[in-house]
Amino acid sequence: MQLRAFAYSLPQSQPPLAGVLSRKQTRGVFIFSLGYAHHQAGGKGPLSANPFPQLEKGWATPKGDSNVGSEKISKMKVEEGRMTEAITSYFGFKAHLVEINTYAMLDMLSPDYHGGSWNFYKLSNGGFYMTPSEKKPYRIRCNGNEYDGTMTSDAAGITACLFALSHLSFEPRFNFLVEFYGKLYEFACEHEESEAILAAID
Repeated sequence: MQLRAFAYSLPQSQPPLAGVLSRKQTRGVFIFSLGYAHHQAGGKGPLSANPFPQLEKGWATPKGDSNVGSEKISKMKVEEGRMTEAITSYFGFKAHLVEINTYAMLDMLSPDYHGGSWNFYKLSNGGFYMTPSEKKPYRIRCNGNEYDGTMTSDAAGITACLFALSHLSFEPRFNFLVEFYGKLYEFACEHEESEAILAAID
């Protein structure tokens, strides 16, 4: 089956969803993302069994330790009424695509995610990430590298964000997300669950 995005294009002026998306909406957005990627490639031939190379072992991982000699990165939770302002300040009018792709990634990676609200965090190194508001363990399964483990909501959100940022950055108009991926990766390396996060994205 070939998926195409013509009838599902999202207006670039659409505001961010600010932390709430149902599981049904998430699945629809992910199908849109698959179709859009196929359309951008020319819509020729069947959709690849795995259209996301970043889900395979060996996808883009920053090399070296850029945090040597620097202060530990801190995080600050964004107030509920300022979530749209916050995510837009990082990603501009593309913020809603970063947001919905993060929801979609966690939906794909975790059988324990069923939609719901999210928290947004700013990082002292200029980075940004999102996590599910529900504080519970999330099982994360990555078929590309055979990772299968359990994380807190914070670590699961970081993992989903790293996947989403990498996925989007493969498209030229989202190349600027490589910088945000690097900043979140630095924070992930310092996280108390860094071993699990890095194993999941390996």
